[in-house]
Amino acid sequence: MFDTLLFTRQVKTLSGGQQRRVSLAAALIHQPELVILDEPTAGVDPVLRQSIWDHLVEITKGGRTTVIITTHYIDETKQANVIGLMRGGRFLAEEAPGELMRRYQLRTRGRIPETSSSAKHGEATPIQHPR
Repeated sequence: MFDTLLFTRQVKTLSGGQQRRVSLAAALIHQPELVILDEPTAGVDPVLRQSIWDHLVEITKGGRTTVIITTHYIDETKQANVIGLMRGGRFLAEEAPGELMRRYQLRTRGRIPETSSSAKHGEATPIQHPR
């Protein structure tokens, strides 16, 4: 996921996807116990998006790192252990991705339907706990 070519140029000269990689590398280089990322896959191509998710899932497997990610798209949360839906700084729901998608009848990329008053404008926050 991290290309060594990135370390030979100034960050401002890199593409958006490369800048995203550098930002993620800086956040992870010291192997933190908690990683909080705000929409880490926004504006990246599908291949890099999957690579980012694969890496985030992998670092949680050792049991030392918890990853919290904000995203507006429920399909990005499928690999998380728990999803928390928040609105106005309060949790509206917290459960496994499959259960939440079933409850709101979601199959693909999309927001929680606005027909649910409790989830209106909800933001999915996947929480990847170490196992």
